[in-house]
Amino acid sequence: MSKGWISIHRELQEHWLWQEKREFSKLEAWFDILLTVNHSEQKVMIKNTLYEVKRGESIKCLDTWGKRWNWSKSKVRRFLELLKKDEMIRTVNETKTTRIIVCKYDSYQDNGNASETQMKRKRNASETQAAPNNNDNNSNNINNVYESKAPTQINSKQTEENFTPTQFLERWKDARMHYDKKPTNITKLMPFELTDFNEIKKYYSKKQIEKAMTGLFQQKTLPTVRLRPTHFLKINYFEQYLTCFTTKEKLFEDKKYKKQIDRI
Repeated sequence: MSKGWISIHRELQEHWLWQEKREFSKLEAWFDILLTVNHSEQKVMIKNTLYEVKRGESIKCLDTWGKRWNWSKSKVRRFLELLKKDEMIRTVNETKTTRIIVCKYDSYQDNGNASETQMKRKRNASETQAAPNNNDNNSNNINNVYESKAPTQINSKQTEENFTPTQFLERWKDARMHYDKKPTNITKLMPFELTDFNEIKKYYSKKQIEKAMTGLFQQKTLPTVRLRPTHFLKINYFEQYLTCFTTKEKLFEDKKYKKQIDRI
């Protein structure tokens, strides 16, 4: 039997192969759990109930897992029971959802290698800046940030390392104008927003941040939620909107915007 392991980035969920409309296999569903559970402790609000979700845990309801995997609710329940029997997960029945706890979650995460990889990326980025490539000007791959009618385009060669708070706010202003038709005069992130922004950049790429932003602005939320990115930059909300970008799921009622749907 082969030994060793490979690191799979969460961005795999955005790959066209992963997004293919299909019924997930059991292996794919297990991978999806590993890719979706929290990598750090966060607080999540579901229907006015606040939950503390620790590293390696998720409180998505069975309906949400079923929608992601194209499974029935009963099939999701049977699958989770199978994982429990093999001591791969534990579950806790919460008041309004189900808590999934991945057993030995740290065995799937090599923090030492992750830190070393991040340092190498930063070092390589510095070396690249020191030795510019003259061929860079010959390849300007342009992609839309939002939908096909979105007003802003970006250079896809930009990486998360040079995605600055200023660039983030430019995308934020464009999204607000595009979806809400309202301008915003935010000039910089507040200190706590900057801290959250830097934390998200550790785990998610620039492209994923922009997709999550689209997931937020496609929601029918109260306008105050989108005046500043404070709410969006909280990792638990950020991950919800990144999921919504793919599933097109609405977290709020379309009419009154006040009653949150128990989905995530």
